[in-house]
This record gives sequence, C-alpha cells and structure tokens, in this order.
Amino acid sequence: MSKITVKRNKKFVGGLVPLYIYVNGKEVAQVKNGKETSFELSAGNYDLFISKIHYVDGKAKNSGYGGIVGSMLEASNSAKQLNKTALEVKEGKDILVECEFNAVDCVILSVQ
Repeated sequence: MSKITVKRNKKFVGGLVPLYIYVNGKEVAQVKNGKETSFELSAGNYDLFISKIHYVDGKAKNSGYGGIVGSMLEASNSAKQLNKTALEVKEGKDILVECEFNAVDCVILSVQ
C-alpha cells in the first residue's frame, strides 16, 4: 500500500468550501482550506478527481457553495474534466498532491 496525501493550499477565495476527493469515481476523502488529508491505495493506475461538487453515484448531490457557477459546470459536465488527473501508484511509494481552490473549482497544482 502507498499513502496518498492531498494538501490544500490556504486561500481566501473559497475558504469555506470543502473539496471532495474521488478515486475512480468513488469519494475517498474531503479536504478543508489550508489542511491535508491522507488515504491508502494499492499499486495500480487510478483516476484522481478533486472538486467542490459533491457527487453521489456519479450525480451531483449539490453544486457546492458555487451557486450558479457550480450548476453551470455540472450542467456542461466540465467540472469532471478540469480537475482530473491520472495517478500511477507504485507499491510503497507515497504521493503528495497539492491543490487549491480558484474562483470556479479546484486546481491540481502538482503530483509528486
């Protein structure tokens, strides 16, 4: 198993909005402003997706705190394209993912 840590940079914009972390479409954690969270994955290839929109069974449960912007992103399905990255996990190698909230949604800054 490898430890995946998602670190969210502290920013004023979207500071109250939790970010939801999904691996292969399943929610695995949430991260708040200026905090970090960790979870474990076995070796393999995964889709990592981080968003302010909370998905349940592939459908938006809410539009987060973004109101109209979140609704428009969900309606156009563009939220799922903006914050998604392929994650290759190697046995015993920990990964750090840095992200932050911008004016619209989450931005994945780096994967190390």
